[in-house]
Amino acid sequence: MIKKTTIDEIIQINLKLNELLSFLLNRNKNEELLKFQVLQRRILKTLNQINNSKLNIEEKIYLYKSIKDSLSGNQVKSKFNIIDFVNQNNIYLGNVYFCCGWLGTFVIFFEEEKYKRIINIDKDKRIKKISEDINRDLIIKDWKYKHLVEDIINLNYVDDKLKLNRFDGTEIEINFSPDTIINTSCEHLNNFDDWINSIPKEKLLILQSNNNDSFEDHINISSSLEEFKKKIKLKKIIYENTIKLNDCERYTVIGYK
Repeated sequence: MIKKTTIDEIIQINLKLNELLSFLLNRNKNEELLKFQVLQRRILKTLNQINNSKLNIEEKIYLYKSIKDSLSGNQVKSKFNIIDFVNQNNIYLGNVYFCCGWLGTFVIFFEEEKYKRIINIDKDKRIKKISEDINRDLIIKDWKYKHLVEDIINLNYVDDKLKLNRFDGTEIEINFSPDTIINTSCEHLNNFDDWINSIPKEKLLILQSNNNDSFEDHINISSSLEEFKKKIKLKKIIYENTIKLNDCERYTVIGYK
C-alpha cells in the first residue's frame, strides 16, 4: 500500500513534469519534446521501482523529494541556460566531469554530438541508481553517461582511473581524461579554492553559483557575478550571465582556466 506522504510526493513530481513540459512547449523545439517523453517515461518507471522496493518510508520519501527538487523551476532555468549555450554554439565538450551533478536530470537535453561521455560525480550514494535509471538510454549508447559516487576533491583532473559498475553490478576500471568540468553547485563547496586549484590549465569550465544564503549548505555563495568571476579566476571567459530566479540570482561563467 502506498502511504499518503508518498502519494503527495508523487503528485508533486507529476506537477513538476507538467511544468517542464509547458516550459519546453513554449520553446517549440521538437527534439526537446521527444527527449522529454524519454525523460518522463524513465522518471515514471523509476517512481514505480521506488514504490515497489524494500526501502523504508523515510528512504522512499528522500528519493521522491530528490526527484521533485531536481525538476524545480529554478533548476530548469539554470540548467537550460548552460544547455542552450552549448547546443547553440560551436563548442565540443569531449569527455566531461559533471561535478556534484545530483541526478543528472537534464543531461539528456545536451545534443549528443556535443560530447563524448559524461561522468556524473556525486558523493550521495543514495541517488546513484536513480541517476542511472533516468539516463539509461544514454548508458546503453556506449556509456555516453555514467554515475560515480565520489567526492570531487578526490578526482584527478588530468588522467583518472575510474571504477564503474555495469548493469549486472560487476566492476570495470577505465581511464578517463576530462576535457570539460561542469559544476552547477559551487555554492555548496566548503573547499572551493582547493578544488578549483586542482584543475589544470586549458580545461573548459562550466560553472554556476548563486547569492542565496538561506540554506545551511550554501557555504560558498557569491554576492555578485563579479565576485564569482574573481573566485574562479579563468584565463578566458567565453560566456557569462546572471539569471533572476524566484529567491536569488544565479551566476553562470563558462571559459578556460
